[in-house]
Amino acid sequence: MVDRINRLTPDTQRQWGKMDVAQMVAHIRLPLEVGMGKIELPDMFIMKLIGPMIRKSIFSDKPTKKNSPTADILRITGPRDFNTEKTALLQTLNDFIAQGNQGKLVEKHKYFGKMNTEEWGTFQRRHLDHHLSQFGV
Repeated sequence: MVDRINRLTPDTQRQWGKMDVAQMVAHIRLPLEVGMGKIELPDMFIMKLIGPMIRKSIFSDKPTKKNSPTADILRITGPRDFNTEKTALLQTLNDFIAQGNQGKLVEKHKYFGKMNTEEWGTFQRRHLDHHLSQFGV
């Protein structure tokens, strides 16, 4: 993933969706922070209903659908500095891996339920892959 992230440039164009590359880099950092307990997702009644279905798709072999909905707290809309966001993402990814290796990730995702280190890794890998593919890397 680090190699793919490093292939991004401020001029990398999306193949679908609305975010530019700097917004995407900022966006993919946030779920890593959720896993480390740095961001708490809001209570959402709808997510209590559909969370189990989303969880099932997260851990399936099927690719994530293009233009999948995003929780407002994880949506990036304003302008971002690409280099600042890329540096923050790489640091957060290293922190997530270290915290995972120590068995210190959040034990329960607010929408998807109990998650062990392996499940957090799978979730993050799929999310990163989805968005890096969105930008052709």
